[in-house]
Amino acid sequence: GGVFHLAIDFPEEGYPFKPPKIRFVTKIFHPFVDHEGEIHIDFLKDQWSPAYSIGQVLLMIVATLSSFDSSI
Repeated sequence: GGVFHLAIDFPEEGYPFKPPKIRFVTKIFHPFVDHEGEIHIDFLKDQWSPAYSIGQVLLMIVATLSSFDSSI
């Protein structure tokens, strides 16, 4: 557990048809997060849908990061 801070940048043009850029401001060590805090998850890239609300996106990030099996 812990508190993690995120920066969310919405594209000036194209949102919600283009995904927001979301990165961790708090340092986090996870295979889906690079050294600059950028999150590399398909639904924030190629599988983005304009139907996603920001609340849904945040819940999907939490679910994806917490369900990762580090023993693999």
